[in-house]
Amino acid sequence: MRLLLTTDSTTRRVLLTVGAALLVVLSSPPFGLWPLAFVALLPLHAALRNAGRRTRVREAAAIGFGFGVLVHLTFFHWLLAVPFVSAHHLAVLAAYLAVFSAVFVVIWSRLSGRFALPLVPAALVALDWIRGHAGFLACPWGTIGQTQSENLPLLQWASVGGEPLITFAVVSVNVAVAELLERGRSLRPIVTLGLVALGHVAGAAMMPATEGRPLRVAAVQPNIDPRAPRSDSDALRELTERAAATRPDLVVWPESTAGDTEHDFLALFRTRAIIDSVGVPVLFGSSSGSTSERGYNSLFFMTPGKPMPQPYRKVRLVPFAEYAPIGPAIGPRMFDTIPGDTRFTFDLDGVDVEPLLCFESLFADDVRVTASARPSVIALAVNDAWFGKSVAPELHNLVSAFRAVENRRPVVIASNGGPSTIFDASGRVVARARSFEPDVIVAAVRVDVPAGPYRRWGDAVPLGLIVTTVLLSFVGPFAERRRSAASTVLRAKAQLSCADHERSKRSAHTSSS
Repeated sequence: MRLLLTTDSTTRRVLLTVGAALLVVLSSPPFGLWPLAFVALLPLHAALRNAGRRTRVREAAAIGFGFGVLVHLTFFHWLLAVPFVSAHHLAVLAAYLAVFSAVFVVIWSRLSGRFALPLVPAALVALDWIRGHAGFLACPWGTIGQTQSENLPLLQWASVGGEPLITFAVVSVNVAVAELLERGRSLRPIVTLGLVALGHVAGAAMMPATEGRPLRVAAVQPNIDPRAPRSDSDALRELTERAAATRPDLVVWPESTAGDTEHDFLALFRTRAIIDSVGVPVLFGSSSGSTSERGYNSLFFMTPGKPMPQPYRKVRLVPFAEYAPIGPAIGPRMFDTIPGDTRFTFDLDGVDVEPLLCFESLFADDVRVTASARPSVIALAVNDAWFGKSVAPELHNLVSAFRAVENRRPVVIASNGGPSTIFDASGRVVARARSFEPDVIVAAVRVDVPAGPYRRWGDAVPLGLIVTTVLLSFVGPFAERRRSAASTVLRAKAQLSCADHERSKRSAHTSSS
């Protein structure tokens, strides 16, 4: 604090911007200090107050861009462990995402006083929505709302408004505290803080009961080197037998671990032999693509002694990894993958198994597409072992807590290198594997929790709520201005009436004289 007071304004803004980025980083894994997210943006507000009036927009953009670059370089640093990814690729990604941060900070700098709430939180929600729907540039990963994956009471509101509503609440607290620190006691920020506190209390009461239709699911984590030319069938067999010994209803293998079962009949034979021997239905990943040959990234559902249904082909491919939308200078390409054209579910004795492959779990709309009224479980096959022993799998898994609550469905994550995780419909971790070693996890999860508004209508719910809140925020000032104008008119009429009365009295006095 003393350093901030004794340095010049430019250095002070730089220190405040770095401080804001540090708080955001600390609120995410591996640190997981999620309460810090509620005050992480306060240094940005302090930096904006230092900006000169004439260059306010330019300086605000610089503050926001610097903040975004620092946050996203830190968040995505693990990409450097991937073959073909260079430092300049990471820099391009961080700079692209920092543009959204710059726009947000500029908006905050222009909205002050009574209009900061709720317009500033609504602005970030809108920017996050654009960022997550930007075609091949879409990247809804690393938002400030996602820091709340372990804040279970607040997380329950994702069943109503999804991740956007959580982001709105977190940013609203930041803006409200900033206003209280700047202007002292004020009704609107106090009401905002009270509503978010009440939301935590109500959210705790919204957590569904555990009683209901159970499904016993297992995730196999073989920890196979993703660069190996073929799958390790012995490890898969041993781990699947361990899982089958717990009598699960479904076993999930990670992405690509079965090899190329579409063209390699030996790989298909080995997989069928394992599944028939354990006597349990298995959802397994198979990949037939490479840098030199086009193929699919698929999930197959195999039941012992029964023919396989058509596989699920991954619909949303990873840009610059599974396909190259533009030249290699912007991003690398590791595989040449053909996208699937439809999403569907597998039937498991009256329970829908909703398949997802890796990157797809980041997109809430991709999960909702197969929503139905039937009991269901979301099965996510992942191979984050490409990122080595980094925080990437943790950052990927936390998004599934949101998908679980948004859909009120359990999520079972089978991750090659781990940590494989099972979330219940409340976003609670009910089973978790050891990281970077072979393991098996099993849990019984409820698959018939009633769905909330978000599963039915998606982003229409949070966007509608936020637009309504923004419109209502103008009602108070508008009504106040009308009352003020009406009071002014009444005072003017009263003064005119008094003046007319005085003139009448003077006229009557003159006539009598």
